Amino acid sequence: MWTMWFKFVQITLNLALARAIFHTKEPSPFFFVAENSNLLWNEKLKTMKTIILSLFILICSVFSLQAQVNYGVEIGGLSNQLNTSNVEVNPKFSYRVGGFITYDEFFGSSIYYVRKGAKLSEFIPQHAGYIQQIDYSADYIEIVPISVRITQCPCQANRKLKTSLVLSLYAAYGFSGSGTLTGIDENNSTFKHSIDNLFKDNRFIENNVNYDFKGFNAFDVGAKIGADIGYKQFILRFNWTTGAINFSSYDKRLRNGSVDISLCYLFK
Repeated sequence: MWTMWFKFVQITLNLALARAIFHTKEPSPFFFVAENSNLLWNEKLKTMKTIILSLFILICSVFSLQAQVNYGVEIGGLSNQLNTSNVEVNPKFSYRVGGFITYDEFFGSSIYYVRKGAKLSEFIPQHAGYIQQIDYSADYIEIVPISVRITQCPCQANRKLKTSLVLSLYAAYGFSGSGTLTGIDENNSTFKHSIDNLFKDNRFIENNVNYDFKGFNAFDVGAKIGADIGYKQFILRFNWTTGAINFSSYDKRLRNGSVDISLCYLFK
């Protein structure tokens, strides 16, 4: 009886989370809309993506009603490998920590705190104007509503060793971030400006001239492909992550991405 109540609360919370993320009165942050884009078409795409991701959360929750549920914790490091058109990226080594749930070892959900950062340079004036370099770090909450695990049978040499291929979708929100901007003024002199809130538009004055900084998009969605090597209750996890939307307008394509390795402990 208590298990059924727990599952009911879990489904309710997941649906509430989906509504909080995807049904906001603010303009949808999940699509980078170009200047001459068709707004109606983008609204249709927004609705389609909302429905798909919400269904993933609902399916994952309903499936867990009849599944064997296990819990675990995860901690690891990552290198931010951004997907760009022209900008040069010097990635920072960052970290992630969180927890996960598995359903019958084939499906799962997880939530993480993720620290990301990089030094961006070689901007094109057409996209970035006066900006020459941005050195930033940002904090994200990342949710993986569903992951699918393809598990290989234990090898004959060691029956406790398992390997798995893991495919996942994620949604993330950047709640904090800061950095340093390097720009060039009308006299070709460089200047630096501290960015206190990376995700907020900012106007500042340097040498009696007004400059505008367009804040990064705090929302992100994308996919992961990874591999797990499990031994007893420990899992060594490798992941490659790629974002699906631009987080900044300072390049034609500027999307999140990372390569990470982490250690997990599974409570059984």
